Amino acid sequence: MSHRFAVMIDRLIMFHRLESSRITQAFEDEIRMNLDSAFAFEKELSTAWSKWLENKSNLGNYLGFFRKEGPNLFKFWLTNVFPFDASNLKIEFPIGPSPVDIILNFSYTFGEEEMKILTESLQMNGLMMDPAQALNIIFSNAIKSIVNSVSKVFQVDYKIFTEGVETKSLNSNRIQISYRGAGRVQK
Repeated sequence: MSHRFAVMIDRLIMFHRLESSRITQAFEDEIRMNLDSAFAFEKELSTAWSKWLENKSNLGNYLGFFRKEGPNLFKFWLTNVFPFDASNLKIEFPIGPSPVDIILNFSYTFGEEEMKILTESLQMNGLMMDPAQALNIIFSNAIKSIVNSVSKVFQVDYKIFTEGVETKSLNSNRIQISYRGAGRVQK
């Protein structure tokens, strides 16, 4: 895991400098670097979605689908397409305001080794950025980058919107990022 994480961090920082104007493209590039995992994810998503739709009463019930299948699917996305450690990941889909509105509550604890990799890459590339800010950008964009695959399988335009990202220092060598977002089908 740490080698894959280091390679991803170096690419994001060296080639894209975590700039907001380039970050979407940076994560699309990361997905292309892990195309086999991305295709395997789409197959898993497609199988789960097809099975879900076998019950006609589930049509349009995106909330129910994500509450049932979302934790495993996002875990697959974040640990196979991206190099996050499953043991440091927490994924929840609380009840939303309607069957089409999905609430996402995710957290990830970046460990000592990941923090060292990030700090060294920021320094080596002369990027003067608070490590917590860099981790916010990296974790939230890894989550949101799933939308193209979801849109393709669901055959609708699907978006995830960030509602908030919080950072908590657990000690000098670990940081927890908590992400709150909303997923919606776009008309």
